[in-house]
Amino acid sequence: SWEDRFSAEVVGIGFDTLEVSVASPPRAEDQALRLAAEHFACCPDNVWMYDGQALLTYARELVGAGAWTFWWD
Repeated sequence: SWEDRFSAEVVGIGFDTLEVSVASPPRAEDQALRLAAEHFACCPDNVWMYDGQALLTYARELVGAGAWTFWWD
């Protein structure tokens, strides 16, 4: 689904990381907030590293981002 919606493709994978190139990132905060919830379901560590507004803070970083990095502890 991310491939269809955001032209996302995996460009790197490691023991505990995943690197994704994104050709059509979200442009609006509401779209990014829904995507942030999907990222959280896949990799909560990405979101938990932020403050009390974690999901919203993470979503704001997704707006216009040409790459996503996922990591697990």
